[in-house]
Parts: sequence; structure tokens; C-alpha cells
Amino acid sequence: MNDRKKKLLFIDDDPAFLAAQTAFFGARGFEVLTADGSDSALSILERESPDMIFIDLMMEHSDSGFTLARRVRRDE
Repeated sequence: MNDRKKKLLFIDDDPAFLAAQTAFFGARGFEVLTADGSDSALSILERESPDMIFIDLMMEHSDSGFTLARRVRRDE
């Protein structure tokens, strides 16, 4: 049986939201990674392979979440 924790990455510029997701999903057995913007998300994705990624579509700039989502999908 696979006992590896599922890894989630939350990308959002709201630190309270990131803290809440870490507490909620961490308490339920997930490994939670957080990034406060596109640059930190890309840095994490260079070394980690999350099972699921949650992206705030309206971060630093009005379209930065959309741009990041397209880039992540393109680069896989």
C-alpha cells in the first residue's frame, strides 16, 4: 500500500488564506506547499511535483494567475 502523503501546492498572495489551507489540509494528512506569488511558485515547481495545484487567478497583477496557470500547463 502507498503511504505517501498527497502533496498540494497553494499559490496565493493572501498569507491568511495560505495559513488556513496549511492548517486545514495539513491536519487531514496532506503535505501542503505554499507560494505567495508566481516567482516563488515557479521556484517550488523546479524541485517539487505536487499532486494538485491551486492557483489564485488574480494575484500581483490582474492576470498573473492566468499566466502562471498557462505556463505550468505548457511546461508540465
